[in-house]
Amino acid sequence: MKIKAFKKIAIVVLFVMAVAFTAFGCSMDENPSNVQAQTIEINHVLESKIALNTEVEIASSISVEYNGTHTAKNGVVVFPDGKIVNAGKLKLNQTGVYQLRYFFDYLGVTNTAVQNIEVYSDHFNLSNPVGGEIIVSDEENQLYTKQDGIIVNLKSGTTFVYNKVLDLRECGEDGLSNIIELDTRYGHYDENGKYVRDVELAWVRLTDCYNPNIYMDLRMQNSDLYDGCLFPGVKTNNQVVTGMDKGVTQVLGSSRIITLDGFNYRVWQNEGSMNVGMYNMKTALTTGCVWKYDMQTQRVYLTYNDKENFLVTDLDEPLIYTNGVFFPGFTTGEVYVTVHAEGYVGSNARTEIISIGNDNLKTVTNEPCIDNFAPIVTVDANKTTQTGVYGAIGDTFTIPSATATDVNLVSGIDVAVYRGYNTDMQINVSVENNQFKL
Repeated sequence: MKIKAFKKIAIVVLFVMAVAFTAFGCSMDENPSNVQAQTIEINHVLESKIALNTEVEIASSISVEYNGTHTAKNGVVVFPDGKIVNAGKLKLNQTGVYQLRYFFDYLGVTNTAVQNIEVYSDHFNLSNPVGGEIIVSDEENQLYTKQDGIIVNLKSGTTFVYNKVLDLRECGEDGLSNIIELDTRYGHYDENGKYVRDVELAWVRLTDCYNPNIYMDLRMQNSDLYDGCLFPGVKTNNQVVTGMDKGVTQVLGSSRIITLDGFNYRVWQNEGSMNVGMYNMKTALTTGCVWKYDMQTQRVYLTYNDKENFLVTDLDEPLIYTNGVFFPGFTTGEVYVTVHAEGYVGSNARTEIISIGNDNLKTVTNEPCIDNFAPIVTVDANKTTQTGVYGAIGDTFTIPSATATDVNLVSGIDVAVYRGYNTDMQINVSVENNQFKL
């Protein structure tokens, strides 16, 4: 009996010791010296997607769940361009991804709670809200082609802006990039049946996302003499307006004849081409006028009603640009698209746009558009590094001038100075007269 009792006690003791050892082991793992700072994702401060220019009030402290409930404090907001401000009342005036950051302590370590917010704009808008109107096609507002799209009634000084980046590396079945499909008659018939232009010229501009000094202008001019026949041309940041007529040998005015790919072309420079066969106001359209581009050959085309692609110009062809000045090409092929007109005769310039790239504009009317191209900021200064400035403690540092490159930049450059930027120890540094002390 005693032996049996001893065995039971031994088992119980061993069991208790095992439990005690396990508990001790757990307490060893919870030593703060072994705990790493964590970044946890949250989703309850704001909606995950918010429209551009929405005014919000962001709490400076929130509750977060991480091995229990904690109060996360010192909330800050990181704007898409990298600017950091304290939580509070804000206007979300940049498109892109904002990040909300809060900080809380757990086991002696400061952790970060973050929420990413996408701020979107419409796919398109007018540079001046009262400088015209945009009408989405419907039964009462139809395009000439009877297709879905939008009607843009531009007024003088206003530009139509497409906010989504167009990637010219994306090609259709013909190996060409579709830039824009539109109807640009830009005129009307008067009481005597004569075509009258509403504007002298209209332009579609493609601006390099990474270098706004590189651009291509697609020019549209309608003739007073030929029922508004379209005379297209192409101008770039370093080339004059150029257009060509295929299959003709007659020299008119300042034009000249070249042979390219076995065909004769009449080259017009400083004005648009006649491009024999281009539509006029009396032409029944089943498609819009489609501008296309070949990044490999630097050729620009125009077509309508599913006809052949008319070659308007070749931007690096010595026979066309005899001065040897060729278009440098876009940095990657990613561009912004805008449309504007010049020389207004009428009250507005009616532009019917069916699509840009592969997007039908009626289809994307109510879809959000996120601009993920942050401004490229260049700081003009010495004693700077990628992470900040350096110098002796107590030195006075003058904030250098800076320039920002962004086609969609809507305001100037805001400057703030931080010590310990983008760390848990980040604090604002006082700035007076554009200077601060190190």
